[in-house]
Amino acid sequence: MTISELGAIGEFIASIGVFITLIILVTELKRNSKLLIRSNSREAYLHNGQALKTLIDKEVSELFLRGNNEGLVALTKEERYRFDLAYVIWLQSCEQAFTDAKEGLFPSDQFAPIENSIAGFLSSPGGSDWWKERDVWFGHLFRQKVNSLLENHGDESIKAGHVPKK
Repeated sequence: MTISELGAIGEFIASIGVFITLIILVTELKRNSKLLIRSNSREAYLHNGQALKTLIDKEVSELFLRGNNEGLVALTKEERYRFDLAYVIWLQSCEQAFTDAKEGLFPSDQFAPIENSIAGFLSSPGGSDWWKERDVWFGHLFRQKVNSLLENHGDESIKAGHVPKK
């Protein structure tokens, strides 16, 4: 066997090694992408949950119930400020989940519960008025998504604290 033949065999073996390495890298990249999506999903749920946990406080929950069910006019200036902050904090976490879902970093099928909660809260009398006043606080694509959710939500306005009959 000549040196050129040995070189050709060496190149062939090296190309097989490169091919195997590429397969391993692609497999690891897919695995890491799945882990990133799962991690991002969990973080979005944690942020959303933390935003909604503030409503467990008796004073805040009463404020939120009154503001949603009776409308924004039922709130004092201080209560309105707190109401605004509660909605902003919660909807910002929803917007982040929406953005991540659009970019493939959040399972789009898991965004449905968030969509339902957005449509439920923002279709209440106070939530609807709030969204009409404050939608400019959010990005254009998220506003489009929320408006589409509200248009398709129908006349099933959900009062906070009320479980609709099926």
